[in-house]
Amino acid sequence: MGEAFLFCYNPYMDQINLEYRHVGNKTLAFFIIRELGLFFLTLLVVITLAISSKFVALQYAHILTLLIPYLLLLLLLFLILGSIKGWFKYSHYSMILSDEDMTITQGFVSQEEIGIPYRRVKEIQIERDVIDELAGLSDVVIIIQGAEESGAMTERRVILPSLPKDVAIRIQNKILGKAEVQEMTLDK
Repeated sequence: MGEAFLFCYNPYMDQINLEYRHVGNKTLAFFIIRELGLFFLTLLVVITLAISSKFVALQYAHILTLLIPYLLLLLLLFLILGSIKGWFKYSHYSMILSDEDMTITQGFVSQEEIGIPYRRVKEIQIERDVIDELAGLSDVVIIIQGAEESGAMTERRVILPSLPKDVAIRIQNKILGKAEVQEMTLDK
């Protein structure tokens, strides 16, 4: 067996004969931020109500003063639940790059395993938006050539989210070395 790597968010997912690479706390932070949509929406509502309370008639102002503490409690609940959900996604996500293929495992309750044979890789891209660039993170986008349906070949996009830039480049180079694909880097 040749060189193989385990890029993993969970340090307990040790595999025999695999070199372990931890992806870091920035990746954890981005996994959590992606799960905080309800938190930010509730925060927007609380701020809007706090600002608009100055323009509400006095007979209705007491309703806002009763409502804001409950919204703050809800805000705290969404922050805690979003952080836990993001941490679980982070801690149950791994990528194994072997000589023949790449295997991505994700999920806590319902675990999904995606096997990507290098020979099926059509294209691999490293994408960064402005926030990713500032944080030093990248998304690796792998386009896989699928089966033929109705006379046309299907394609599937697999995204490896919020990886440190050096890890993304190592994954891209490993796949490029094993597959015959064209390298593309897109900076947004």
